[in-house]
Amino acid sequence: MRTRVGAGATPSRWFFAAVAALVVGGCGVVSAFSFSISPHSTDCFKEWSKAGEDVTVIYQVLSGGQMDVDFEVLDPLGEVVYSQHRTTSENTGFTTDKEGYYQFCWGNKMSTLTPKTLSAMIIVGDDIPHADFAGAATASDLTPLDLAVEMLAQGVMDIRTDQKHMHMRDIAHRNVSESTNQRVLYWFIFEAVLIVALALWQVLSLRKIFEQKRIV
Repeated sequence: MRTRVGAGATPSRWFFAAVAALVVGGCGVVSAFSFSISPHSTDCFKEWSKAGEDVTVIYQVLSGGQMDVDFEVLDPLGEVVYSQHRTTSENTGFTTDKEGYYQFCWGNKMSTLTPKTLSAMIIVGDDIPHADFAGAATASDLTPLDLAVEMLAQGVMDIRTDQKHMHMRDIAHRNVSESTNQRVLYWFIFEAVLIVALALWQVLSLRKIFEQKRIV
């Protein structure tokens, strides 16, 4: 259902239209992607950031071996800003202190045979835009409605980020469940075959014993 905002729109419609405009057109740089890392390798992605911007990184290992990877962030000079070893998922953030390309690297060097599949999201910059006042902004520059719109828009962006993270975790847990179900099924088939083989062996053994007694 579409709500048209026109000359006859109520204040509440104007309010939600403003929130939608902020959410759709006001977020920072958001990169969401999925990829696979081969054994004994490291994959890196670059994102440009100004100094003083907030950066949020969310990732989840979806499948592969022990479902753990190494993760680190490098600044434009190649120095390590953040690192974690043998993690399955992460939801972290930091503030940049230099302008340039930041590298986000995931490593699978501990694995010998199994590739790892990941889903990741990188958010660079403010989620919500702020008005560029000619002078210094004060509390009187924002009306209660403006403050409410900004707070609500920020809340919506936080919910969208959390939903993306929960979706990643749901995929990972579903893969684990399906893998466990397959292992249980294979073990059940193995047990069934083993029981049938033992039963046949017992029948043949008993038959052989009775045949020997008849001969005697």
